[in-house]
Amino acid sequence: MSLRNTRCVPFCNPMNTKKNPMKKLFTLFLILFSTLFGGTLAAQELKVASFEPLPQDVAARSNAVLDNNDNPCALLRVVVAVEGIEIRGNYGRVGDVISPRASEYVVYLPAGTKTLYVNCPGFMPLTYDIGYKLEGKMAYRLTLERPQLAMGPTKPEIKRQHVKITLPTPSSTVLIDGMPQQTSNGAFFGTFSLGKHTYYISAPQHYPEEGEFTLTTSGRIDLTVALKPSYMPLNLRVSPANATVQIDGQMLTLTRGQLTQKFEIGKHTYQISAPQHYTQTGEFEILATGQNSLNFNLKPSYMALNLRVSPSNATVMIDGDMITLTGGQLTQKFEIGKHSYQISAPQHYTQSGEFEITALGQNALAVNLKPSYMALNLRVSPANATVQIDGEMITPTGGQLTRKFEIGKHTYQIMASQYHSVSGEFEITALGGTDLDVTLKPAFGFLQATSNPVGAEVRINGEKRGVTPCKLQLPSGQYSVQLVSDGYISHAQQVTITDGVTLPFSNTLTANFAQITLKAPHPHSEIWVNDQFKAKGEWSGRLDANTYLVEARTEGYETVSENVEVVAGVPRTVTLQQPNPIYGLLEILSEPFDATIKLDGKVVGTTPWQSNEVLTGKHSLEIAKEGYNLYSQEFTLTKESPVTIEALLDNTPTTFQVGDYYNQDGKEGVVFWVDASGRHGKILSMTESGSELEWSSDKYEQKRLIGADSETDGAKNMAVVKQISDWESKYPAFKWCADLGEGWYLPAKEELKIFTLNDAVYDKVNRTLSQHGGKPLANKGDSYYWDWYWSSTESSKKDSTGYFRAWIVNMYSGLTYGSSKYLDGYVRAVSAF
Repeated sequence: MSLRNTRCVPFCNPMNTKKNPMKKLFTLFLILFSTLFGGTLAAQELKVASFEPLPQDVAARSNAVLDNNDNPCALLRVVVAVEGIEIRGNYGRVGDVISPRASEYVVYLPAGTKTLYVNCPGFMPLTYDIGYKLEGKMAYRLTLERPQLAMGPTKPEIKRQHVKITLPTPSSTVLIDGMPQQTSNGAFFGTFSLGKHTYYISAPQHYPEEGEFTLTTSGRIDLTVALKPSYMPLNLRVSPANATVQIDGQMLTLTRGQLTQKFEIGKHTYQISAPQHYTQTGEFEILATGQNSLNFNLKPSYMALNLRVSPSNATVMIDGDMITLTGGQLTQKFEIGKHSYQISAPQHYTQSGEFEITALGQNALAVNLKPSYMALNLRVSPANATVQIDGEMITPTGGQLTRKFEIGKHTYQIMASQYHSVSGEFEITALGGTDLDVTLKPAFGFLQATSNPVGAEVRINGEKRGVTPCKLQLPSGQYSVQLVSDGYISHAQQVTITDGVTLPFSNTLTANFAQITLKAPHPHSEIWVNDQFKAKGEWSGRLDANTYLVEARTEGYETVSENVEVVAGVPRTVTLQQPNPIYGLLEILSEPFDATIKLDGKVVGTTPWQSNEVLTGKHSLEIAKEGYNLYSQEFTLTKESPVTIEALLDNTPTTFQVGDYYNQDGKEGVVFWVDASGRHGKILSMTESGSELEWSSDKYEQKRLIGADSETDGAKNMAVVKQISDWESKYPAFKWCADLGEGWYLPAKEELKIFTLNDAVYDKVNRTLSQHGGKPLANKGDSYYWDWYWSSTESSKKDSTGYFRAWIVNMYSGLTYGSSKYLDGYVRAVSAF
């Protein structure tokens, strides 16, 4: 049966008659019996024959029972030839007393129990001190002497006795009579038969001890055993700390050059070695009398060399090995003794030798190589001169050169365009830098050209070299010089340029033009001169003396031409004659009919309609009828080919999307917002103000709020402004929007921000504006002020002068700012559809 988590029961009197009627009768029997044989019963008591642990009994481990604290219990087997026995410990018991077979009882006691209480009917209670604490999961046996009922007292015979041995260490091993025994917490407890017994006690790193003891009936035996140590600690200190230590051939690990470890008493060998130190060997002895300490300071076999070399980029070889310097310095250990070195550097003489490393102290070596090259400081004029030294082309910077050359003599040649070359030699010495200054003599002169009027081209040998007045540098020699200016007769002359001389060259040119004004018969007529377009309507300018073909080209009219002779110095005005119109035949039909016709923006009638007096050329057509979508078309009419347009009007509701081009009812723009139906929304104007405008130019008006406070409806703000007297002159930003036509207004703050907060809207609107010739919204990279656009929304915040502000929006980033109304910003208009 399992007793896990059974109740810990305190010992109770089995004669409790309140709970057991049979026990009550038994109690009466005992009272009667004690009355008759009182003296004899009082003498009967239980005796302990033996108490011993059972290490081979696995019942307590294989079927562990836990107390109320979930700790494993000890198992106690009680051997006694009586019935009705009750048992508990000083901590009570766990569960009931079990009797698996005759003359044996089993009880579970909490760990730590050290006193037993035994009751048996008809006998005196027994209290037994175990002498140590019971361990959980451990089995024990209590053997009680079988009581004998007698009329007189009897003394039981003692056959076994207790032994306690206090051990030197918890890891001690105990043998009694040659048999291993179980220990607990550095002690051994056991019960053995009377007589002599042998013991053998051993522990790690101690000498074992053996002996004997004799058990008698007079009481238990307590032994205390103190073994003598066979190992003692060694305190080892080694320098340097990275040394390798072997003791008795075994490698040991040091911590920061120290070790504390036990060794067997007696002599031991050691070997201590470290990089760049002499190895040390020997022996030491571990004594049992006290501290054992060893200190080793290995002698170095290497010492440091402090090497300094100039120049710092020198190459160093020591004993044939390449050594790397840092900043021309090196600190490195070398073996004690002599060493060879070789030190070399570019443009220096190599130096070789030897040095000796001693163990006495600092070892230093300083080497300064002698230079084999020295610097040349060269200055040439002009700065762009070409330099050759020893046949090698060298390029100075800004006419200067500093470069090292090998000590000795060198040749040079210096050349430059329009200068005389110079050759020579220089010598580089080891005493210091060599300076060489060379100035080439010029092989050129100057031409000082002037003219009346100024601005004439100066051509040298037919090539334009400047305009008057100018001073030109020319290589010495002969040239053909010509002064050329539109409308004037050219002047040419042969000149000679000499070294370092400035030659003046001047001429007053003779005029060869006249001021001509050409007037066309119609403001839209194009004026062409010798097949070159000049202007529309009228052109004034200078023409050289000659005869020109002048034309007036007007769409829908015959071209008018005239040959015009221009005489030098004689102004003239030419008015071309009125051209004859060219008509074509146009017929316009529609389904359904009776639709209004707009031709080039003017209403000309209703469908069906026909005319043979329509000017030839390009035309725009709109056909409108209530309940139908607007029909629009562009066409070209010629005299030879009549045009018939048949329009099928569509009454399907027109819908729009963001980014669509809008051109209806005289309004042109780009859709930037639509409602759910797609039939209504808002458009942005194709253009913006060409210059920055004030929100309000009237400073008196700026000292008050006018009520244009809507952040989402610019039309509402526009209506507020239009109620103010003389608003057209006081509110330039609003007037610019109103001038675009009916329904246009200055957008509110949130209407403007639609473009800035939604990249898709911004991109679509900009793309459509570009496709239809409009002005795109500000892009990244535009100037700071170009990015800022006025909204129609007032701000309630005053500036430092006491004026109220209005919101201005950065079209690219979306930032909003309360700006003074009299400051300038750009304007874009919005209209609903």
